[in-house]
Amino acid sequence: MSTHRILKLAALLLIGLALAGCISFNRPPIALFSRTPSAGDAPLAVFFDATDSLDPDGEVFAYMWGFGDGAADSGPTVTHTYQEAGTYEATLTVVDDDGAESTFVKAITVTSPAQEPPEVGAAVGQQAPQFTLRELDGEDVSLSDFRGLVVLIDFWRSTCPPCRTTMPHLEALREEFEGEGLVLVGVNLDVTEAAARNYVVDNGFDEMITLRGSLEDAEAVRALYGVGGIPHTFVIDRQGIVRHADHPIRLRDYHIEPWL
Repeated sequence: MSTHRILKLAALLLIGLALAGCISFNRPPIALFSRTPSAGDAPLAVFFDATDSLDPDGEVFAYMWGFGDGAADSGPTVTHTYQEAGTYEATLTVVDDDGAESTFVKAITVTSPAQEPPEVGAAVGQQAPQFTLRELDGEDVSLSDFRGLVVLIDFWRSTCPPCRTTMPHLEALREEFEGEGLVLVGVNLDVTEAAARNYVVDNGFDEMITLRGSLEDAEAVRALYGVGGIPHTFVIDRQGIVRHADHPIRLRDYHIEPWL
């Protein structure tokens, strides 16, 4: 009997035993946590709360923390003080009562009162350039209006096939994370405002904050951010720092979650 056939029969046997209740498959836990505050001057005391973590078919048995600065702790709620300025990745690992693990990561930005502000620019780690554009409803909107939120900026045009392909992906990310402080801002580069409005309405993207003004205004912001080909997206954290810049087809949850 071939190896392939043996493996196939073994898999069918396991499925049959599971259906008969002879074998149970453990589902891994889900690690989740919040941190308050997410940024501030050093020394910064941060409260971490992992009580939203859960196990779909059992109980969370252990909570293990790494704070990104060499320190560690355990327990569902902990407080840790960051002594020096920097950006730290806090990691939570939860273990269920069957030994399965899950990990979740969020970032903490610690600044120094005497620290020079980052250079302004569109590269990762720089302070995102400020701009003001008119929304489709006629109101002027500035990037600074969203300080304290995580901003996903997408440069797009309705006649751009890759833009049309990736916009549902961006909308799905907006829906997933809007409750945690994410906003989706679209800088539109259509020749006419009517083209932008019709596309947004016809395709159900009306929850996106669509900014444009005149085409000249929108192109000026495009130049400010050094955007060549579109679509192009930027993830900007709550302090206005660029954390990710790339084609939206490569944008994933893990580019956003650490900054929420």
